[in-house]
Amino acid sequence: MCVTVVIILSVLLAWLSVITAVQYPKAPKWPDCYSAKAVLRLPYAELEEPITAYYEGAKNRSRIDYYG
Repeated sequence: MCVTVVIILSVLLAWLSVITAVQYPKAPKWPDCYSAKAVLRLPYAELEEPITAYYEGAKNRSRIDYYG
């Protein structure tokens, strides 16, 4: 009885690991340098500020520009 339960649980865990590997492929590889632009909106404060973020992996530096 106990051995049967262990075998069933082992098969179930192996099946779940295969399903998970198929559903969630490897994470994307980010480039060494990139930038992103966004707009911070706070409607109740009537605030809209553009934000730009930069990252440079080779020099291990980042920067965020705001107040347009």
